[in-house]
Amino acid sequence: MNTAEHRDTLGVATVRETSGMNASTLLRQVIRDGGGTYAATADGRTFTPYRPGTGYFVGRHPGTFATVWSGYRFATETIEREARAIVARYPGALVGLWAQARTDGPGYTLHIDPVACIPDLTAALEFGRRMNQQAVWDIAAGKEITLR
Repeated sequence: MNTAEHRDTLGVATVRETSGMNASTLLRQVIRDGGGTYAATADGRTFTPYRPGTGYFVGRHPGTFATVWSGYRFATETIEREARAIVARYPGALVGLWAQARTDGPGYTLHIDPVACIPDLTAALEFGRRMNQQAVWDIAAGKEITLR
């Protein structure tokens, strides 16, 4: 698989792979795993899992960029549209998605955010608070660090 390194607007190195999955496969993976972080193509149609060994994933948009409600299925077109918007508004950003089972009926709520991978915990926590995030994801530990 070919890869190319670039730096996002925060100066954090990321690697984009040239192949990946479509939004339908992405959706199944996010629901199965509860969430994930991906590099997305500019057209929002191809997603490649981004899994560095260390660092912290932090949302780059104040609060949540987009929340999608659905019954049993999400529209893949919505995922593609939001990914395109993230890539256009936050060049170099990763796309973070997580699914929560709905408490008011069947299905899931899907949260979509532009994400940065920040290597330093102190910087990640500070940035997360500044962006009004609920948590920062500790990649090595595989768990969230609550900010609120």
